[in-house]
Amino acid sequence: MATAVITSKGQVTIPIEIRNFLCLGKGDKIDFRIMKKRTIAITPVNCRTSDVFGILSGKTRKKASDSEIKMKMTEHFKKNFK
Repeated sequence: MATAVITSKGQVTIPIEIRNFLCLGKGDKIDFRIMKKRTIAITPVNCRTSDVFGILSGKTRKKASDSEIKMKMTEHFKKNFK
């Protein structure tokens, strides 16, 4: 179990083990969902298809491999979402 403290501004630092488990980094968004018995669920916000649509457009006429697509998507996310 991880514990955090709420600041006077209502801010909480998410413990590193939780950030690592959810693969969260600077600038990432998370959803809070109220559950039963005074608990909440925290889930990372996934990107929309429209966030990455067209990032390979005009780059090449050849078919991209899975690794090339993954690399381009990673570059795009680092540039636009961090």
